[in-house]
Amino acid sequence: SPLVSVEDFLPVPGQHIARRPTRKAASSANLPAPGSDIEDLGAMLAKGSRPQRVDEVEKVVKSNRGFLTLDRAELPKREKEERIGDFKEILAPKDEQQIRTQAARCMDCGTPFCHQHSTQRSGCPLGNLIPEWNALASQGRWKEAWTRLMKTNNFPEFTGRVCPAPCEGACTLGIIDDPVGIKSVELSIIDKAYEMGWMKPSPPPSRTGRRVAIIGSGPAGLAAADQLNKKGHDVVVYERSDRIGGLMMYGVPNMKADKVDVVQRRVEIMRQEGV
Repeated sequence: SPLVSVEDFLPVPGQHIARRPTRKAASSANLPAPGSDIEDLGAMLAKGSRPQRVDEVEKVVKSNRGFLTLDRAELPKREKEERIGDFKEILAPKDEQQIRTQAARCMDCGTPFCHQHSTQRSGCPLGNLIPEWNALASQGRWKEAWTRLMKTNNFPEFTGRVCPAPCEGACTLGIIDDPVGIKSVELSIIDKAYEMGWMKPSPPPSRTGRRVAIIGSGPAGLAAADQLNKKGHDVVVYERSDRIGGLMMYGVPNMKADKVDVVQRRVEIMRQEGV
């Protein structure tokens, strides 16, 4: 093809060139300018002035706009005057309607980074199906949410209390707003399961005849024992300390995870399942 001169692409003198709106002009109209970074959109959100709890969660769920219209809320804690008098967990009874509201903030991303773990800065290392059980919890379908949660997590009652929540750090909503309260929703789902009696011993239907020894009863050892027991193997867990639980029993303070009502309760279920 013949070579062309750069002058062929220059504007003709006197010709009007339409200019793209500047970010300043766009912000005055409360609209994002073309080419704006997604981080700039956070300034348009009225953080701190939106509700953290709504009574008609169904309307928010149907609109799929909870991430725009709702503020993040944390789980309530007991009053300080009450907490200093004991060593019990600091969390107060949960507001189910608020948990459903918070679950409705999930964006249902096409590519949810919250449940992926491919790099050090990715989301859940367990691969929890977070958008799925967020959606179910927001609709009040707690048992289905619990079933989804247990597909990938042996001990949501542990992770819902002490996990550092890399899923929230990977939440797409966190780019422009406070991330979804994933950890709070997770804990609420499993606590609801205990409350309703869904969490009960479920021994395998048959045994393979193979025996497995697990050394150490920390969360990793117990998770391995739980998985192998579900496959029908005969599992024995060895622990040098006088109680089962490892870090959850001896490393995490009681105000974060109660040793009897949380750790021992789960260990007893495993014992009744044959571990």
